[in-house]
Amino acid sequence: MKKILIYLYIIIISTLFINCQEKRYNHSNKENNLYFVFSSFRHGARKAFVKVDIFKNKIQNPGKLTLFGAKQHLNIGKINRERYFNFLNLGNKTFNTKQIMVRSSTIPRTLLSTKMQLQGLLNSQNYYNIIHAIKLVKSLFILYNLNISNNTDIFSYYNKCNNKRKLTDGKFNPEFNKVFNKTILPLFEKCYGKTKVKSVYSFCDQYFSSYYEYKYESSKSNKISNCAPNIINQINDFCISYHNSIRGWSEKNAYYFYSFFSILLKYMKDAIDGIGKLKMLMIGGHDSSVDILMNFLSGLNIVKRTEYPHYAFNILFELRKYNNQYYIEIYYNDNLKYNRTMDEFKSILDKSKYSDINNYCKAFHPIKINRKPVNNIKKFRIKIINYIIIIFIVFMIIGIIIFYGIKMRKMKIKSASPKSVSNVSTTEIIKK
Repeated sequence: MKKILIYLYIIIISTLFINCQEKRYNHSNKENNLYFVFSSFRHGARKAFVKVDIFKNKIQNPGKLTLFGAKQHLNIGKINRERYFNFLNLGNKTFNTKQIMVRSSTIPRTLLSTKMQLQGLLNSQNYYNIIHAIKLVKSLFILYNLNISNNTDIFSYYNKCNNKRKLTDGKFNPEFNKVFNKTILPLFEKCYGKTKVKSVYSFCDQYFSSYYEYKYESSKSNKISNCAPNIINQINDFCISYHNSIRGWSEKNAYYFYSFFSILLKYMKDAIDGIGKLKMLMIGGHDSSVDILMNFLSGLNIVKRTEYPHYAFNILFELRKYNNQYYIEIYYNDNLKYNRTMDEFKSILDKSKYSDINNYCKAFHPIKINRKPVNNIKKFRIKIINYIIIIFIVFMIIGIIIFYGIKMRKMKIKSASPKSVSNVSTTEIIKK
């Protein structure tokens, strides 16, 4: 009887223990053929950059991530946790944070979005030793500059060349201004009344922010519902088309991204060979940074760019093995857009003119063959003379300070000396 009770006790405890364990995602063993993951994403929904928007709504903390924007990335993290649970050993104590490299711009809305996604992925707030925030410079490409940790700032180097070189940049189509003034603005003002708009860009930025707030958060406080749904969608579609038009193909970014993918492919190769610890690279940025990545892929006909990187837009690269071949799969918001072998992907990069990155600046920094040789002895003498002059000036300044210091001290002592008794009257002595 005692043995039976002991067995029952063991069975009950085992059942409870099993129930406490997190359920592992059954991906039809698809995780077994996964070797590397790279994701690049835009921050979540945010507030407009104005104090009063086009709907006459008062905006507190312009540009701040909204509650819905934070939830967007928390949900992405949870989905990725399910997707990569076994791959990253997330359910085991052996999980190593060095498997994941995470980058984000220092802009608060992007930094918080990245943290929320990590919170969902790790099922905790244990992301402080993973995330690496990068201060933004003129170009958002700096986020993708994986060489920055080695003090090699690719952006600064190639930007000097780009200033001297005429390359193809994306050009804005002026027809959008005509359509906006003739069709979109009158439709908007019919619903919401007259409004002051600085530009089409400002209008669309405010519209996107309010559209998300109306659709997902606080429709009661948002006047966007004054318009019929078909008009709302028409304005929204126009703004998406407008944003697609202002960020076109840029050859400057192509040179940058060739360098990025060279390093990324090296990480992938190390993962295949079993010598690399890194399994996942995450880069949190803005619509601009995600967009230049999309345009690079589109410019090389890898993935056709057909959509605007809206709030929480996510690009996902997965390196997988099928039938002894390594494949790169590219997803836009979980929709498969590209599935080719790693060799094919690498071939596209290598055959492009952007692969000649080492010779990119050579034409703008020519070596002068007829230049007179530098006389090292003369150069050394000039340096010595300069040092002597500097030392002499320093000693002169110190001497002047000491001289005036002594002079001032003598003056103070003289003024503080006691008066002669013979010069003091009897009345003064009595008073004292």
